[in-house]
Amino acid sequence: MAGGIFGLAALQQMPLLKHVLTQPFAIGLLIVWMLLAGSYLACWRRGRLDDHVRPPIGRFAIGSWVAATAVLARMLILAHPAWRPVAVLLGVLACGLWLWFVALAAQGFRDLLERSSTELVPGVVLLLTVSTQSIVLAAFDLLPNPSDWAWSAAILSGVGAGSYLVGVALMARSHFRAAGWRLADDWDNSNCILHGALSITGLTLVTWNVVPHLHLQALWMCVFCIFLAVEAVEIARLSARVRAYGWRRGAFSYNVSQWSRNFTFGMFYAFTLGVAQHPAVPATPPWIETIQAVVLTSGAPLVLLFLLVEAVLCLGSHRRVGWAPR
Repeated sequence: MAGGIFGLAALQQMPLLKHVLTQPFAIGLLIVWMLLAGSYLACWRRGRLDDHVRPPIGRFAIGSWVAATAVLARMLILAHPAWRPVAVLLGVLACGLWLWFVALAAQGFRDLLERSSTELVPGVVLLLTVSTQSIVLAAFDLLPNPSDWAWSAAILSGVGAGSYLVGVALMARSHFRAAGWRLADDWDNSNCILHGALSITGLTLVTWNVVPHLHLQALWMCVFCIFLAVEAVEIARLSARVRAYGWRRGAFSYNVSQWSRNFTFGMFYAFTLGVAQHPAVPATPPWIETIQAVVLTSGAPLVLLFLLVEAVLCLGSHRRVGWAPR
C-alpha cells in the first residue's frame, strides 16, 4: 500500500527515476503482494485466519489488504497498460475483500463501543475509510466510463467519511479517558492515519471532481493542520523513546505498523499534488500556494527516503527472525 502510493504519485514527479523505475517497481509490488497473499492463504489453510479476524482492533488491519490490492491495480494500469485484465482482476478481488471487511469492521465498531472507553483505540480503526476510498479511486482507473458512477462514488465516499468520524470519536474517547498511558510506549504508529485517511478522502474528491475547488482547499488546510499536530506528537514521542531506550531501540527498531507512516506521508503528498493541479477557480490564496509548493518540492524525495529507511529496517528485522509466515 505504501509502495503503491509512492509509485502513483511521488515517483511520477521524479523525472530521473520515473521512466526507469515505474515498470520494474510495479512488478516488484506485484511480487510482494503475491508473497503476502500466499502467507495469508497459508494462515487460512492452517486454520489461523481467526488470528486476524477475531480481535476487535486487529480485524481493522484487514483494511490494508483491501487498500493494497486496489492500489496495486492502479499501479499496474499506470505502469503496464497491457496488463489491464490483471488489474481488473485485482480490482474485483479488492471489492470482494472490501465487502467482507465492511461486515468485520461494523462488528468491530460495535465491539469497541461496548468495551470500556479506558482501553486505547489506535488509528488502525480508520482503515475502513482508507479501504473505501481506495475502492473509489480504483474504480476511476478501471471502469470504462467512471463518470457514470459518480453517484455511487459519492455514496461510497460518504461511507468512508462517516466511518472516519466514528473512528476518530472512538480514538478521542479512549485517549482522553484512559489513565496512565505513556507517549513513548502507548502512542500507536497507526495514529498517523488521522491525516492519511483524510488525505485519501480528499484525493478521491479531487479525482472525481465532485466538489468546488474552494472546498478542496479548505479540506487540504484541515488535513495540513492535522498533519502538523500529529507529527508534532510523533516528534515528542520519538524524543521520549530515545531518552527511554536509546537510538537503536527507541528510533530504529522495526514494527509492521510503521508502514502506516509511509502510507500517510505518501498520501498527503498525493492529495497536495491533486489539489495543486486542480483548476483553481477561484484562485488559491498565495500563502496556501507557498505551503503547497514547499510540500511538492520536498515531498517526493522525503517520501522516497522514508520508504527506503523502512525497507532497510524491515529487511534487517526479518533477517534476524526469518520470513516464515506465522
